[in-house]
Amino acid sequence: MKLLLSSRSPEDTLAIARALGEALRPGDVVALTGDLGAGKTLFCKGVGEALGIPPERIVSPTFTIVTEHAGTVPLLHIDAYRLRTPREAEEIGVFDLLPGDGVSLVEWGEKIAELLPTNSIRVTFTISGDDRREIAVAAPDHPRFDGFRARSQRFQPGGVERAMALIVQKYGGTSVGTVEKIKNVAKRIARTKDQGNDVVVVVSAMSGETNRLLGLANQIADLPNERELDVVASTGEQVTIGLLAIALTEIGCKAKSFCGFQIPVLTDAAYVKARIRQIRGETITKALKEGYVAVVAGFQGIDETGSITTLGRGGSDTSAVAVAAALKADVCEIYTDVDGVYTTDPNICADARKLDKISFEEMLELASLGAKVLQIRSVEFGMKYGVRIHVRSSFNDNPGTIVTTEEEIMETAVVSGVAYSKSEAKITVVKVPDRPGIAAKIFKPLSEANIVVDVIVQNVSVTGFTDLTYTIGRTDYKKAMQITEKSAKEVGAERVVGDDKIAKVSIVGMAMRSHSGVALKVFETLAAEGINILGISTSEIKISVLIEEKYTELAVRVIHGAFGLGKPA
Repeated sequence: MKLLLSSRSPEDTLAIARALGEALRPGDVVALTGDLGAGKTLFCKGVGEALGIPPERIVSPTFTIVTEHAGTVPLLHIDAYRLRTPREAEEIGVFDLLPGDGVSLVEWGEKIAELLPTNSIRVTFTISGDDRREIAVAAPDHPRFDGFRARSQRFQPGGVERAMALIVQKYGGTSVGTVEKIKNVAKRIARTKDQGNDVVVVVSAMSGETNRLLGLANQIADLPNERELDVVASTGEQVTIGLLAIALTEIGCKAKSFCGFQIPVLTDAAYVKARIRQIRGETITKALKEGYVAVVAGFQGIDETGSITTLGRGGSDTSAVAVAAALKADVCEIYTDVDGVYTTDPNICADARKLDKISFEEMLELASLGAKVLQIRSVEFGMKYGVRIHVRSSFNDNPGTIVTTEEEIMETAVVSGVAYSKSEAKITVVKVPDRPGIAAKIFKPLSEANIVVDVIVQNVSVTGFTDLTYTIGRTDYKKAMQITEKSAKEVGAERVVGDDKIAKVSIVGMAMRSHSGVALKVFETLAAEGINILGISTSEIKISVLIEEKYTELAVRVIHGAFGLGKPA
């Protein structure tokens, strides 16, 4: 439950506090945050009064940090104003008291937010005039708060309940590709903010900008230093956040821009494809509390040495969902140039159908198999932290596709979608000695170089030798070839051959787990078109085949048709 309430006087603040106090139970922790002098201690008096404690006993402490009061329900009053760090609170044992036997009120909760129970009730105060206060209350969705909701209705704008949501919106490169498009995105964001929501916006670089920046680096070196490559590539998003913040300010919507290091978004040191370790939400939360739209640079972070890192292609999706998870946002809206997730690429199959909902598991497979709507790690974050993802078009207001749990989807098709990827490469180590430990010696250097290996095929051993084939992303092809050629010499293999002109076509569906004959239909469909299969990979809910790149579109169309995924005739 999230409510935004307006207090026009100290009496209003006390009335709101009393109404909340009547809903509180032993073990509840209430974190009071917001502007200095906004009425937090007054609010504590009102809560205390509801718990049978005379209001004059509750005062703003001068030096006392913890005060206990006896009432019909015990009250623990904590004031963290003079604490400089959460560590100080730990050292003096404040958090050994939480949650207590009664109700706990924590003033200046933002100073020690990371140490408060995750189910704490949050009350945020903002001064909006001489005696006017905006009081935002976030509490669990529980029937015991229904009375508070009803009694506080007169303090809601217009006398009608106004639900506040924290919404994270992400806009891709095509959505912010020109100044005019940035202005249109700003208008959409302002509409969301005007509806009473807190809004965090994560943006990519303008369309084509990252490629342009990487192209400059590649004009200087065939294999540029990856740390410096991240420094170059990250500037694209910095331009976009600045322009979007300016556009929002120009139409009367307060906005602040933040680079990854300013938040900070903490990552490992795997340059070019770093993984997020932690996002500290205090900077964004402070901006939201002050009424700003927070405009965050996607795709980038900072490692423990202070070096700039980037998250790899599609990393802004990951940034957005990770921010949503860190802030416990109500939804993460991914705006792109398509209006949802389709059964396949509409550019290949004109009858491709938009899905209303798709499970995290299916979307994870589609993303990993080449579907370009969402980046794989963004789906991993959503599934791990339960972030509802809404994929929408930035060019219209049509509903998109909800990515959610399997339980929310009433009925699933045997096959939900067909994905493809042309960014594949294949490397074969010929005549490898067939002895224990050889495969480990070949793949360990690739792992140490952060190269992700996908499909692995090993032939049956003949006269003590075998061929070992694996696939990787095409961008890693040159690097992987260099590493594998060195490893092949060390293990005594005959030679290494590669092909960076292959593609992978895949089908995905939750119901494949309980249906037979799915793989057979794929193989027969491709055989009927004379398409040779170079490799096969399967899991419970997907089947992938490797083929020559030139047959990609044909393979997608015939498989899509074979499983009846198109729009009804």
